[in-house]
Amino acid sequence: MRYFPSLPSVLLTLAALPNFVPAEEATKGQDLKKVADVTVELQSLSDKTLRPFSVHDGKANVVIFTTVDCPIANFYVPEIKKIAEDYQDKGISLYVVHCDPYLTPERAREHQKEYEYTLPIMLDLRHDLVRATGVRRTPEAVIVLPEGKIAYRGCVDDRFADLGKKRQSPRHQYLRQTLDEIVAGKPLTNPRTEVVGCIIEILPATRGGHSK
Repeated sequence: MRYFPSLPSVLLTLAALPNFVPAEEATKGQDLKKVADVTVELQSLSDKTLRPFSVHDGKANVVIFTTVDCPIANFYVPEIKKIAEDYQDKGISLYVVHCDPYLTPERAREHQKEYEYTLPIMLDLRHDLVRATGVRRTPEAVIVLPEGKIAYRGCVDDRFADLGKKRQSPRHQYLRQTLDEIVAGKPLTNPRTEVVGCIIEILPATRGGHSK
């Protein structure tokens, strides 16, 4: 008869390992902003109701803010798709959020088809997610932990030193680095980095974009 250890005994064994740090312990003592409402909902292009800030049965959610006409954001599409693929079995879910308040679902679907996106895509027409996270440029990435803390906000990597100044390859892959730290339960090295990209014109809180 084969013996299968119980879940509590497995957790106790992991906790005894010197390199194992639970995610909530790894972020203790770090001044991380928290999303006010993790239950905020948006409709996806496939007409599903999604909660990108609500982490279910995983370690974190990644939210990528983009626009269809930002060349830097479009440049990163292959890497964004690769990150989603590389981390999908590690408890990481990735969402793409369009933050142009005048973008139509039809144009968003054209962009989705053009760049062969299979990830969940939402339209933040009223900037609910933009204001909740504080993002200012596209493509800006946000990592949200199960308790609603923003573990990371910043660039995908540092391939772009400035507008019009692109390196042959990135020196630091900040988004991947932070995800690796979260998966491993390690303290976060760079919770905030600067983004080179297209400026997001923030809507006033009382104004909304076109409805879906």
